[in-house]
Amino acid sequence: MPLLPIFHKSPFARLLLFYAAGISTAYYFEGMSLIKFLVFIGFLLLLLGIRFVMVKESVNYHTGVRTGLVSSGIVFIVGLVNMDMRHQTARRISHMELPQGIYLLQIVERPEEKERVVSAVTKIKGNMNSVSRESIGRKVLVHFEKDSSVLHLKPGSMLLTDISITNVSPADHPGEFDYGKYLAARNIYKRAYVKSGSWKLSAVLDKTNLKFLALHLQDNLLRTYKKIGLNKTLNSILEALTLGYRNELEVRTRQAFSQAGVMHVMALSGFNVAILAFALNFLLSAFRRFRTGRILRTLVIILVIWAFAIVTGLSPSVTRAAVMITFVLTGKMICRHINTYNILFASAFFLLAFSPALIADVSFQLSFTAVIGILLYYPILYRFLHFRNFLADSVWKLFSVSCAAQLSTFPLTLYYFHQFPVYFWLTNLFVVPLVSVIIVVAGVYLLVSIINPLAFVTGKILTVLLNGLYKAVIITEILPLSLLENIHISLHQTLILMILFLFLGLFFIYRKSVFVLISLVLLTGFQLLNTAHQAMIRNQKIFLVCNLKSHSAFNLISGRTGVFWGDSGTIGNNNALRYSLFNFWIEHGVASHIRIHKDVSLNTEIGGLDDAYCKTSFEGDNYLIIFSGKRIFFLQDNQLINHYTGNPLKVDLVIVSGTVKPDPGGIIRTLDTEMIVLDSSVGKSQASHWQNGCRLLDLPCWNVGEKGAYLWSIRK
Repeated sequence: MPLLPIFHKSPFARLLLFYAAGISTAYYFEGMSLIKFLVFIGFLLLLLGIRFVMVKESVNYHTGVRTGLVSSGIVFIVGLVNMDMRHQTARRISHMELPQGIYLLQIVERPEEKERVVSAVTKIKGNMNSVSRESIGRKVLVHFEKDSSVLHLKPGSMLLTDISITNVSPADHPGEFDYGKYLAARNIYKRAYVKSGSWKLSAVLDKTNLKFLALHLQDNLLRTYKKIGLNKTLNSILEALTLGYRNELEVRTRQAFSQAGVMHVMALSGFNVAILAFALNFLLSAFRRFRTGRILRTLVIILVIWAFAIVTGLSPSVTRAAVMITFVLTGKMICRHINTYNILFASAFFLLAFSPALIADVSFQLSFTAVIGILLYYPILYRFLHFRNFLADSVWKLFSVSCAAQLSTFPLTLYYFHQFPVYFWLTNLFVVPLVSVIIVVAGVYLLVSIINPLAFVTGKILTVLLNGLYKAVIITEILPLSLLENIHISLHQTLILMILFLFLGLFFIYRKSVFVLISLVLLTGFQLLNTAHQAMIRNQKIFLVCNLKSHSAFNLISGRTGVFWGDSGTIGNNNALRYSLFNFWIEHGVASHIRIHKDVSLNTEIGGLDDAYCKTSFEGDNYLIIFSGKRIFFLQDNQLINHYTGNPLKVDLVIVSGTVKPDPGGIIRTLDTEMIVLDSSVGKSQASHWQNGCRLLDLPCWNVGEKGAYLWSIRK
């Protein structure tokens, strides 16, 4: 079968495919030596090149197979090397020692207010320490102790502070959101904590920086919105929809929009920019009748989109979407029969060439797939129904655009967020038109805000529209089975789903049965992976010592049942538990069947697990846990190791809490074990004594506070 029509007619689609494959290979095999791999690829390309030179062939469109293979291999290697060089730079920066001292920092992004701190991304502009000049210009995530003066910091502010800069820690638990990788994609590898009163403002605003001016403009617009007199909920929705400012969004509002399946309108990414471009294209449709009008229409749309990007603070997701749409519109303006897909793939290719780490950025993935979905699925969905009524047809167009974007991002939504809003099709039917109108009316309000009568009328209209939007979302949220949660699909299943939807779209466009056959094969593969995962869940036996700062906690999983045990400090903090372990529970199929206990009942089954029970016949507050035939000793004081005089008790694992004084020799005399695990309640000083002692005794020791959670998958 020839190349897929899209790839056959889009050179940049092929370039992007192999370039992204090279980047992904380097990304997922980070830390491994690529020398052997590069030698192998180089040798293969050499053979292909010799073969190409030796075989004389005419140069035409249909005889470029060998050339294509060589070119694809080269593009793959370029992507591989580009990402690997970035990893080397990242490792060099992360190993860079930045001693405690006085630094000159500039805030480069809007500070984010949290419960106890205010976090801000800063750049090192200077220091009074004898450190490498390479540190100048490096980004540092700074957490300021919250006080009244910190709340007045703005992007562009320069300040002097005495800080200690450390590396960003990796994820503490398997499946947990890796904040370190999230920051690394934004070239942030260091963090610091600044106490109240230990910093001094040096300068307020860098007027030469476009981004700082954009954020400053956004602040002025936010203050303009306050004049409408909206309540906190509606004002936060307006700020998020039109300016991308989500710091004031309440948890309740986020949950409502998420469960209704329209949280994407709050993300201010490719979907919002595409909706804005679509609405402007519709409003300026009269200009299509003559060539000058088409050029003017395109220029107006591009200018409005970039103005929108500026007033939203030039956020990365909006800027990327603006670049993509600018490429597409410019190409269409230059040539009537331009290949829109080729332009879109070209924009993504150049973005990844400039910043290869974007391949792992969720917002980039969602933005790109949303635009792809609109291009591919919108014509298909729109043709399903035909309305003669102008208003009905316009609503159907917006609905089709929204559903196309939702369909294309569906696999990524399942993979990253583990949920599916059942009534998204119903919600989008009225939410997308409402949001489009709100964006337009908000723009009018900002233009007439200095004219009080017009501002008053426009503000009232916005109030009515926002009220209607919020109530519509709330009503959809309370419908039965509005949200399917705790859904797990693997990365391989996600890729299969994306390819499956692509082939289904191609079938509706080209009406070739081969696309249906391929779709059925992909669906079978998806189901086989799901069956294998379910079999793994049925047979799993997992013991996890959790890394919940300064607390003792562990997790047992047997089949589809899980038990979490923790001290009082962990049981009361549901947000911390959800953040740290919920993805892990979803992946292992126990998120809906987890039992949480504060105390382990002695001499009984643990949480109803058939193959786990706890017993004690020892001095002190110590437990022996029997789980799937393995013996795990939980040591909480020194009474046993101080007074026990019998033969060492044979156990498979010893967990040590922070209430135990370091005594590795006592452990050896009392417990015959293969491994000691220091839980997260063990302090740094204690852990150092334990580790030094275990090293002398040649006893393996895992420090949870340093290495992260300890996962033991028990196999019989």
